[in-house]
Parts: sequence; C-alpha cells; structure tokens
Amino acid sequence: MNIKPKILYISYDGLLEPLGQSQILSYLKILSKDFNISVLTFEKKKDWLNKKNVHSVRTIVDDYSLDWISLSYTSRPYVVSTLYDISKGISKAFYLVLTRKIEIIHARGDISALIAFIITRFKNLKFIFDMRGFWADERVDWGIWKKKNSSYFVFKFLENQFFSKADAIVSLTKVGLDRIKEMVKIEENKVTLKVIPTCADLQLFYLSKEIPKELVMAHVGAVESRYEFHRTLQVFKTIQKISPSELHIINKGEHDYIKEILEENQISLSNVKIFESLYTEMPDNLSKISFGAFFPKKGFYLNGYFPTKLGEFLACGKPLVCGKVNEDVETIIKKNKVGIIIDFEENISVEDKLRELMEILNSEGISEKCREVSEKLFSARNGAKDYRSLYKSLLD
Repeated sequence: MNIKPKILYISYDGLLEPLGQSQILSYLKILSKDFNISVLTFEKKKDWLNKKNVHSVRTIVDDYSLDWISLSYTSRPYVVSTLYDISKGISKAFYLVLTRKIEIIHARGDISALIAFIITRFKNLKFIFDMRGFWADERVDWGIWKKKNSSYFVFKFLENQFFSKADAIVSLTKVGLDRIKEMVKIEENKVTLKVIPTCADLQLFYLSKEIPKELVMAHVGAVESRYEFHRTLQVFKTIQKISPSELHIINKGEHDYIKEILEENQISLSNVKIFESLYTEMPDNLSKISFGAFFPKKGFYLNGYFPTKLGEFLACGKPLVCGKVNEDVETIIKKNKVGIIIDFEENISVEDKLRELMEILNSEGISEKCREVSEKLFSARNGAKDYRSLYKSLLD
C-alpha cells in the first residue's frame, strides 16, 4: 500500500466562502487522490448559519477524504484580532505538523504565509508561498490602509521574507512573477516559480446557450471597495442607448448601498435585479445573462491580480467587458476575442467599444468559443495538475 505524502494547506479564507469553494476545494478534491491533505482555514461565524452551504462543503470534504480543521475568524478589535488569529493558526499548525508528519506547508496568501514562515523556521519542511496577489498593496489600493500605515511596511517586509525563504512561489500572473524578480533577488535554481491562474470548476459551471430576450449585463461580487462600480453603471447606461437592457448585481451584504448608488446615477430599479447567490447556484444565475462586467480599482496590486469571475463567465459561455487589468488578462481577452477592454484613461468612445461587444455577442459560436477558452486556460483539473507536479518536485 502506497503511503500518500502529507500536505498542510493553510488558508485565511474559509471553505464556507464562495472563494473557498471555487479556488481551494476545486483543486484539493482532485489532489486528494495522490496526497493526504489537511486543510486549516479560518471561518466566519455568519457562514456557519447557512446550513445548506455548510452541508454542501462538508459533503465534498468527506467525499474526498480531506481533513478539514476550522478555526474561528476574528474581526475585532482591528489588528489585535488578526494577531490573535495568527497566534491560533501557529499553535494549531504546529500541532498538525508534529502529529501528522507533514512534509509540505502550502500557504495561500500573506497571513497564511506568515504562519507557515514561522513554523518552517523551526521545522525542516517545504514551504509554498501561494501569493494570490500583492496583498499589502491591494489593501492600500482599495483604500483599506494608508501607504504610511505601519501595517503596510510590516507586510511588505514580510512579503520579501516569504519570497526569499519559500521553496516555491506561485503567482496568479506572469507579470506578477516579473515584479517579484524586480523586488527581490531570487535564486531560481533553488526556488520553484510557477504561474497558476485562478480556475473555474468546469463540472459546476456549465455551458449555457440560453439567450435572454433582452440584453442582460451582470456584475458579480463586492461594489464598494474592490471595484470602480461607477464605471459598471456608466457602461450599463451607455448600452441601454444601444439596446433594451437589464442589469443583474449578484452581491452579498451591500444591497442598501447599491440602491443608493443606483439612485444617485438615476438608474431605475425596474431595470435592475439585486440578489445574493450561493456558489453552487452561480451557474444557473450566469445562464440568464448575456455578458459579465467588472472594473477593478487601479493600483500596483493589479500586477498580481487575476479575476476568478473571468474563468467562470467564460465557462458558462458568456463574453465580458472589463477595465484595464494586466497583460495576462488582456492577452486572453483580446487574443481569443471573448470580450472587450475599456480603458477609461484613454480618449475613447464607450459607445463605440460597446458596439464592438455587440458584434462579439452576435458572432456565430461565441458561447462555444468562450467555453473552449475556459477549458484550455481555467480548468481546475489543469491547475491541480500544476500543483501536483509542484508538490512532487519538492518531495523528490
């Protein structure tokens, strides 16, 4: 009987969150065939209240023999709560390393990397820094921190330590790795560098050939901090001039704020649907739209940013319109002609760009084309294959 290598996967994001299901479970359930995986996550109390979602996640965890250890996520008081979570994580991770003979710690994001970094100073384990973007810069660019904030300097210092000490670094984008090499001297003969973009669960997100009677544009996710939501509304108002249109906003917890913004922008609620969705319900919701839209806030963090929703829209056969993100994202959209990019900093006609989008929407076989791109670039199976080869290279 072959003994599977033991992996400890640490994530500060919870499995009960949509992101946890799309970007963690989708990989781990495939990797569990070859590895014995313990998953340490931090779960928000409110997420336990959704019994249907909890049951769905537990079923996947049990079906694929994943060992899930959940700690409570603490949100207050600010800073102290994060330090408390880190201390809990270090204690629990140390226990798991000692009792389960862990060989690799796979840390997803900066908080998890700090836990792994401390443990690997004391235990001789392989350390994967799965960076998920430039986190400290993200918080500044989103307006959560000031650039002069001590937390920013601390985490930029730690980020460099992670880059220097990790046995492997995973970036969502090629341009992200290029920035890392500019910031830190990396001995590439000693450190494995990989680009693995966000994936889409292609078994869940199915190809939809449903064509709405009217044009339906969709925004998925937060609106206040992460996106230039006013650009989404600008695009919607413009496309209404071209064709009768409806806007679907799939969002959690910001519905009152969204209604205020819609009113300020003189957009009638009769043309808008605002609703929440379970992750497992997203494919059905995306089947009812014509195209997706998102306009991330500008900043340095975009170098390491890769939107999960890109693969999910395309998997359902839906083109998209987005702002200028980075070279990786732009190449995919432009090369494959599965959407348009609107750079509002350029002197362009938004209406002309949206007429380009209409041509794409009306082109023959566009749904199948979007699906083909997602299968080629965003398959969770392909991503798991990359992680599998990374694990095995570190164990050799």
